[in-house]
Amino acid sequence: MYQESKKAGKKAVAVAKAVHCDDLSDKLETRDGERHLYRPAKARHHQAEDIEKLLGINDENGHLMTNRKRAMKRWHDSPCSTVMKPEHV
Repeated sequence: MYQESKKAGKKAVAVAKAVHCDDLSDKLETRDGERHLYRPAKARHHQAEDIEKLLGINDENGHLMTNRKRAMKRWHDSPCSTVMKPEHV
């Protein structure tokens, strides 16, 4: 029973891939085909760029914190840099 359902699943996936490839080849033969050609590469490139940005904040000893939760807590607890300092008179 498992083997039969596995074969049926593989067959369904193969049919879906074949249909997709046929549609894609038809699109590539059209005038706007170049746009369809570069779209997956462009998406793959943007997906690679979406890596989470490094949160750069130092702890009390000046070491870079890599734990995001601790860094956010440190950032939240640190004094605001916009606090006005009293002028020397």
